[in-house]
Amino acid sequence: MIAALTLALALAAPSADAAKLRFQRVDFISEVPGTFVNYDIPMAAMNPVTAGLRWVEQIQVVVDLPVDGLSTGVSLGAQSLFYERPLHEAAGLSWGLGLQTDLLLPKGALADVSWRWKRIRLGLGGCVTSGASWANPNWSAWQLLPTVGVGVGRSYAPTVE
Repeated sequence: MIAALTLALALAAPSADAAKLRFQRVDFISEVPGTFVNYDIPMAAMNPVTAGLRWVEQIQVVVDLPVDGLSTGVSLGAQSLFYERPLHEAAGLSWGLGLQTDLLLPKGALADVSWRWKRIRLGLGGCVTSGASWANPNWSAWQLLPTVGVGVGRSYAPTVE
């Protein structure tokens, strides 16, 4: 679903220059899927190997798509499609909404407010995720989690043109 939506948006790009994907950042603590900060860090003292592996699994590379404000993120554990707009440009604040998937199976949604300073992005928000999987595509159980994101990348803030 995310791949098809990404392809459709790329085909709808108005010009050849806009059709280029562009690296945005690497989230070393990702808001997608939101479980690392909530579940793995508190258990790190009891099982540091598992926490370390889950940290690697959630590191997300984020790339801007040809549509203004739209980006996609990919990690070993999840994928996301995210729309971000400025909230207060002078202060580096923006808001965003996104969808998250697991191996392209839709699993939830995300909303956040982020702050950018030079190459650093800090995000705070919330995500709602289901327990669905390809083995059990059942969206009847949901959880709401607070999210924290810390990313490093190019100097960038979403702008209104």
